[in-house]
Amino acid sequence: FPYISKYFLDTYDKTSNIILANSTIIRSFDYYIPVKKSQNKSIFYYNRGVSGIEGLLAFTQGIQLSTDRRTILFIGDISFIYDLNSLHLISKNRPTSIFLLNNKAGGIFNSIPIEIEKETLNYMTTEHDLNFEKIIKSFNLKYNKIENKEEYQQAIKDVENIKQTTIYECLIPDEISANLFKRLQTLSN
Repeated sequence: FPYISKYFLDTYDKTSNIILANSTIIRSFDYYIPVKKSQNKSIFYYNRGVSGIEGLLAFTQGIQLSTDRRTILFIGDISFIYDLNSLHLISKNRPTSIFLLNNKAGGIFNSIPIEIEKETLNYMTTEHDLNFEKIIKSFNLKYNKIENKEEYQQAIKDVENIKQTTIYECLIPDEISANLFKRLQTLSN
């Protein structure tokens, strides 16, 4: 997650709606959003709420339909699962770029500085092995799998040219992301 947020903030300079989902994503972007005024002209939105995972795809469409700007959503796998029914809504509207960050579990509890026993962690995470490609394509939406940094960098460049809603599934091993978050927390203390 940290590479995704840092690269985006360092390189994307267009005027867009940027929607940051809850949990690990907003924390990851928070590490890198500049304190000083940035060159980025985008407007950032987030929807955290009490748990914040319900309705993020629908929320994104509401933002997109209320402005003329391009819309980009960064969303985790579990939040995406909770709002699958909104893919129908998305398929009927203007193109949106959705970065689906899939660590196959919703690993926020591996990334925040709290001690959790292994047995307890199993009750707090939602491990899955869903095939998002089939789900996304069933709504006639464009699907791209991203498995490395180069593919992600190219996807960010391509965002401005999409003609239909595109969902980029970024496969992220949870252990790598969690270890990097722990290093960032150590550096910030």
